[in-house]
Amino acid sequence: MAAWTGVLFCLAFFALPYPTLKAAADHLSRDGSAQPFTPAFYAAARPFDGLAGLVLAGLGLFLLLRHQAVLAWLDRLLGWVARQLRLTVRDARAFFRDMGSIRLARGEPVLILVVTLIGAWLRLVWINFPMRYDEAYTYVAFASQPAWKVISDYHLPNNHIFHTLLVHVATRLVGSIQPWAVRIPTFLSGVLVILSVYFLARRLYGRPAALIAACLVAAANYLVVYSANARGYMLMTLLTLLAFLAGSYVLQHKNRLVWIGLV
Repeated sequence: MAAWTGVLFCLAFFALPYPTLKAAADHLSRDGSAQPFTPAFYAAARPFDGLAGLVLAGLGLFLLLRHQAVLAWLDRLLGWVARQLRLTVRDARAFFRDMGSIRLARGEPVLILVVTLIGAWLRLVWINFPMRYDEAYTYVAFASQPAWKVISDYHLPNNHIFHTLLVHVATRLVGSIQPWAVRIPTFLSGVLVILSVYFLARRLYGRPAALIAACLVAAANYLVVYSANARGYMLMTLLTLLAFLAGSYVLQHKNRLVWIGLV
């Protein structure tokens, strides 16, 4: 059924004139204007759309003629997925055991805490400054909308979707749209960047290098300011650091859970 639906969609796109499709796209767009759907885009997409229709038609015919073989393959696939889930749960237990076995030197937790608190305080100084244009637009155009619109509306790249979704949740949890509330996700990301840098540097270069790196990140001007800027940049930085940490871990451990997180 899905394949035939795709065939009908592709054929409709291939057969209908541009003005008809543009009117439909404008109707579906949140602001009433599907600007990326230009005549040039329509002309460039039509050949690929026709090819996609043929491929989907062939797929639908194959499923119709070989449905028993397809069902048997799906049964094997579901069995494989179930096995992978069991192995992932096992790897999750192993990962958390490894994390629990990390031993910090005497006084090291205090140093980490002090550096992190100083970095958090520097970021708090900026957290209630007047909103910049991009921050305000992010909230007004995207984060203030229902969650399904947040994740489906990308008519402008101003919408850093995951960060915007976090802003949507944060402002509703605290019941405020003041600058500090809109900036909660990026503030927390900025603070966690300090810790992530510390543990990544510690894993790769040792404790002295980790402490120096954490101090530099805690006080770096751009990182402080961007930690009080309700955009997705600090979240992207945090996720990049976590990806490096995950990569350094899977170099030494075959762990499905960490691989899934890395991907």
